[in-house]
Amino acid sequence: MPEDAETKRPPHTFGWLPRSALNRTLLLALFVLVPSIVNAEAYLCVADMSTGFVFDKQNKTWKKAYFTDSTKYMVARSSADAEGKWEVKEIGQSVAAASCENGFTSLGALNCEGFLEFRMNKNSLRFLSAYLIGYWTDAIPGNSSDAFREGGNSPFVEIGKCSPL
Repeated sequence: MPEDAETKRPPHTFGWLPRSALNRTLLLALFVLVPSIVNAEAYLCVADMSTGFVFDKQNKTWKKAYFTDSTKYMVARSSADAEGKWEVKEIGQSVAAASCENGFTSLGALNCEGFLEFRMNKNSLRFLSAYLIGYWTDAIPGNSSDAFREGGNSPFVEIGKCSPL
């Protein structure tokens, strides 16, 4: 199959539920969930530019790099936290990449830490994210962990824009 060929996703089937009952169940769920989704404050953040460093295994040196992927993040209140603290998840991931100890400041800033350092301003709808694992954590004498081998991680910084949901 050519690389640029489009493939269609197979339809989802729920054999245990008659199609008409499935439609009614989905419609009911939609009416119940939409009001809570509309009132919930959440943001979709998409990276515009990303730059960082990669390890050149052949020359055994670190080099600057420009990454082309546009990572997407969901910024929302955690459903697992009783206090409803904010968290940042990469789209498609179940584990938070960063947790936010405090909410938005009076100036609209949100500061979050974890695997990522994540900063967002809900007034400008801009964000900055940094992955700071790699280089300084690699090639530590006496550490045999494969996760921290030289070049095992590539640190980066990215900027982008957010949209309220």
